[in-house]
Amino acid sequence: MKASERSSGGSLWPAGLVTAFVLFVAGTAALVWVSRRANLDLVRPDYYEAEQVHDAEQARRDRASALAPRLRLTLDDLRRRLLLQLPPGHEGATGRVVFYRPSAAAMDREWPLQPDGSGLQEISVRDLASGLWRVRVIWTNGGVEYEETGDFVLRGSGEDPAR
Repeated sequence: MKASERSSGGSLWPAGLVTAFVLFVAGTAALVWVSRRANLDLVRPDYYEAEQVHDAEQARRDRASALAPRLRLTLDDLRRRLLLQLPPGHEGATGRVVFYRPSAAAMDREWPLQPDGSGLQEISVRDLASGLWRVRVIWTNGGVEYEETGDFVLRGSGEDPAR
């Protein structure tokens, strides 16, 4: 078959290349247009202030984790109390103990940190509902702030604490 005997339609390659190029340019232009319209605001208006608060919290936690021994939280299910033992040398610390209820923020509670001479504080949990609680202890000792967190599950009064 000679070149002159080919069908009169010609090759589709030039039209295909032009179409592909036009689609590429149109897609790129659409992407640029959509990205220019996107809202690039920060998640919250006070993002930088919140970041500083978070950094301070992390520094308190790092200082608390460097203590040996660390703050100890012990749940006494039978007497429905939480025992909080501060590290040695922190007996005169001041601060607060916050109980968070993940499933119901209205149930959150806060107590002042008031350890006895041995650094022990006993907090009654009789009035707290059974279930998961998060404890956050923030204290100051010698002008330095510390923070420790922990979780505990408070069982219902009729449940076996051995489970």
